[in-house]
Amino acid sequence: MLEQKLNEAIEKERKQNSRIYQFFASNFEENYIKFSLDNLSIKSPNIFLEKYFGYSTNDLVTLKLKVKTLDLKRDYVVSNIPAFLKAYEQKQPFQFGKNFVYNPTYHFFGEKDKKFLNALLKYLNFLDLETEKILFTYL
Repeated sequence: MLEQKLNEAIEKERKQNSRIYQFFASNFEENYIKFSLDNLSIKSPNIFLEKYFGYSTNDLVTLKLKVKTLDLKRDYVVSNIPAFLKAYEQKQPFQFGKNFVYNPTYHFFGEKDKKFLNALLKYLNFLDLETEKILFTYL
């Protein structure tokens, strides 16, 4: 009789612990991911811009951008600067090659690079507005 009560108590304890374990296990992953993503926002920059200015034969200023990351050993040329700027502005991923995708959730630019990108965005938006004005003028 005592042995049966002891076994019942042990089984009850197992069931209770099992429910507690299942609760923590099911919430742990969700909370850990949320905690990790929240803490990523305060991490230091892990992606950097290299800027190359030049001149074309028409005396126009040219710009070439490369992206460097801490974890990848190679640089990636930004072949379509306006498309990259739009993706950056809209906080969307941008494919650089088959081995690298810029993802704003995981990749953080430093303050100087952010200011540079924002200045380029303002210029790009200005050019878009001017193009629209010219198109509407001639229609």
